[in-house]
Amino acid sequence: MSVHAGLRAHLLSLAAVTELVGERIHPSVLPDKAVLPALVYQVIGDVRDYTHDQPLQLGHPLVQLDAWALRQADALAVADALVAALVGYRGAMGAIAYAAGWRLEGQRDLFEAETGFYRVSLDFRGWFDAAAA
Repeated sequence: MSVHAGLRAHLLSLAAVTELVGERIHPSVLPDKAVLPALVYQVIGDVRDYTHDQPLQLGHPLVQLDAWALRQADALAVADALVAALVGYRGAMGAIAYAAGWRLEGQRDLFEAETGFYRVSLDFRGWFDAAAA
């Protein structure tokens, strides 16, 4: 199972998140005529580190989660649920076991004038043993 599939499966298992967005958890882009609030996820960086001898078997993807809503308060509520559920999380996301706690690396509050939607964009990073994945 990929980082993407494991992340989506994990997000769907979080009651605090699905209570707000249901199953409206989409890869990469918000679909046309999306029902809001909704969540969009994507891997925006998957860097592997190297030593002088070889690559380290340590994965640490950077994941962007965008909470979309018609009201800013609703987008912030989804963002708050994500932060509460993911920061410090250690454990499985699908077939990938994250050994070090997830951390929040950035947050941006945005308004999309073209659509009239509010978006809170969050960047998270988790660490796992790539050899075991």
